[in-house]
This record gives sequence, structure tokens and C-alpha cells, in this order.
Amino acid sequence: MEMNLLKRKKKGVILAITFILPVCLMTIVYIHMGIFPFGNNSLLTIDMHNQYVAFLSYLKEMISGNHSFDYSFSKGIGGNMTGLASYYMLSPFNLILCFWKTDTLPIGITVVTLLKMGCAGLSMGAYFYKKNGSYSAILFSLCYSMMSYNIVYQQNIMWLDGVILLPLICMGIENICKNNHGIMYMIALAGAILTNY
Repeated sequence: MEMNLLKRKKKGVILAITFILPVCLMTIVYIHMGIFPFGNNSLLTIDMHNQYVAFLSYLKEMISGNHSFDYSFSKGIGGNMTGLASYYMLSPFNLILCFWKTDTLPIGITVVTLLKMGCAGLSMGAYFYKKNGSYSAILFSLCYSMMSYNIVYQQNIMWLDGVILLPLICMGIENICKNNHGIMYMIALAGAILTNY
């Protein structure tokens, strides 16, 4: 009984570190680079500046009831928003942006990016911990969360959801092979398809 409690405590500490460490490291990088709100630089570059910030702002207004999910005149000369919403805006992390005012959306996007990096570390940490139950899960999850793909795609944050879900999909496949339970696989794969279209 006491041994199980110690194992659960160890697992909880390791998984907490796998989430907190990438968030802290990226925050230090943002501070060093002067990324807003720590300076005048911004994550809003390339596609994030040209597309995402407008889409995420529209999503915030849509959830507030100020815009329609079906059709918008804000899209060029007008058009259906369903396809655009399903391609760019179905990440559950985007709901966090509802708590930010439109003019402070860059701070919200920075927070969402940090949370996605942390969740990538957490999901890989859970996968590695399940495989070997050791502190090495911290190192491997940190490498996974800070890989160059994640750093580069901070301007396309919709692709980071797939990075978060990949270790869960792998765990689901292993569950199917070991004990024929496919629930985790189905949920993780459905999430990956929905958030990454």
C-alpha cells in the first residue's frame, strides 16, 4: 500500500516536471528575446501575423456571440466559415483565448503556445514513464517538447496539437497490442484528426 503511494507520488512529480520544465525554459527564452509581454518582439510573425491572429480573434468574437459560425463577410468578400474554423480553430487550447481582450490577444497566444509546449512534454513524459518508470522520462520529454519542429511551428500553433497527441496515439497502439483495449487510440487519433484536419 505504502509502496503504491510512493510510486504514484514519484509518477506525479515526474509528470509535473515534464510539463513545467519546457514552459519555464521557453519563458526564459521569451524573456531573453524580448517576446511580448516581456519586450517589444512578438510571436506574431509569418502565418501567425498574416492569418492566425485574425482567425483566433474571429473565434473569440464568434464564441462571444458577435459573429456567426456559418457565414461571415469578414472573410474576403464573404464566405462559409465552417471549413476555415475546422481547419484552423478546433484546438481546445483556443478556448483559452476567450479570456483575453482582442487587443491583448498576443499575450493569450503566447500563453497558449507555452501551454502547448508543456503539454507536448507531459504527453511524451507519460509515454516514457509508462515504458520504463524512471526519471529518464524527464530528459526525453524535454528533448521532445523542445525539438526544432516545435520551435519553428510556434508561428503555426495548430500543428502543435498533433505533437501533443502523438505519444498518446503510440500508447493507444501499444494498448491494443497488449490487451485489446482501443479506447485511448480512438480518442487520441480522433483528437489528432479534428485538431489537425
